[in-house]
Amino acid sequence: MAPKREKRKPAQKTPAQSLDTLAELAKTAHISREYAAQIFRRETGNTVIGYINEQKMQLAGEMIREGNMTLPEVAESLGFSNYSYFSRLFKRRFGVSPSRLNTSR
Repeated sequence: MAPKREKRKPAQKTPAQSLDTLAELAKTAHISREYAAQIFRRETGNTVIGYINEQKMQLAGEMIREGNMTLPEVAESLGFSNYSYFSRLFKRRFGVSPSRLNTSR
């Protein structure tokens, strides 16, 4: 029988993930959602979703290297309900699939 994997706590939220939506951020700043998105992109060079996904991919890389969770568990813990989408984003970011990184540790 295979050793039981230790369950990991859900990933800590990044500052970008602590706000539920861009609409909430805009409301807090008393500006429209569209204008908030424009400001964010102008200042960071990235969209809000792009930035959040980048943060999630960084966490995913760390979680996969730790090896405490299966790849679908990593994806789900970061809010990805579609593993294929998670895998495509991961490969785009790191140049290798999550399974390739998982086997190289």
